[in-house]
Amino acid sequence: MEIKKFHNSRDLYGGADPRELPLYSVMEAARFIHLSSSTLTDWVQKRWRVPGSEVFNPPIIQLPQDNEGRLSFNNLVEAFVLKMLRRSKGLTMQRVQRAVWHARQQHGVERPFLSKRLAVSGDLFWDDEGGVLVNLSRGRQLALKKIMEQYLDRLEWDEENNLPVRLYPFIAEVKVERSIVIDPRVCFGQPTVAGYGIITSVILNRINAGEDEEEVAQDYGMPLDKLTDAVIYEASKN
Repeated sequence: MEIKKFHNSRDLYGGADPRELPLYSVMEAARFIHLSSSTLTDWVQKRWRVPGSEVFNPPIIQLPQDNEGRLSFNNLVEAFVLKMLRRSKGLTMQRVQRAVWHARQQHGVERPFLSKRLAVSGDLFWDDEGGVLVNLSRGRQLALKKIMEQYLDRLEWDEENNLPVRLYPFIAEVKVERSIVIDPRVCFGQPTVAGYGIITSVILNRINAGEDEEEVAQDYGMPLDKLTDAVIYEASKN
């Protein structure tokens, strides 16, 4: 699904793209996508050696200017996609780094984890318009392509520039519904119940305070299963 005219929302932010605003601490962003905060810290802070040289590149995920160590929505998406790629057996950080270097140097793609095609070359990305991975066995190509499709299905895209505008994080490992959404234009990018705009942590706080689940769901006019998904999502964060 794609979102039209996302750029109109810039009027609310003084002309700034809400996707690039520094919204999240490392700990917040890591919790939102069920990732170790130490791993995310490495991705946004650690410089890495350019293949075959003594030159060091910027971090894999580059934070906005004047960020005070905070991530943007686009950074959150980059971390989400990179987490998926790292889950595929054999894709070490060295291979990821080589592919990112190749994307930046050979194809001018500075932020390949924001590319809808993830298309360029090397060990990591797929090539040309056909979506076929290169430099991997055919079985590996097909397997990783399916994994990519599963994760990219969690994103909605701006049809004008093919950049992500919404992220639907996984609720839990065994629960894949798209009930929770992160949209930089809604509640300052905090996770909310999709279609209702209620911050998930607010729901959990009310339940933890002893309020009845059905009454809380009625207060927000949402089905009980949506409220339950919000509670599961919050409770399953790292």
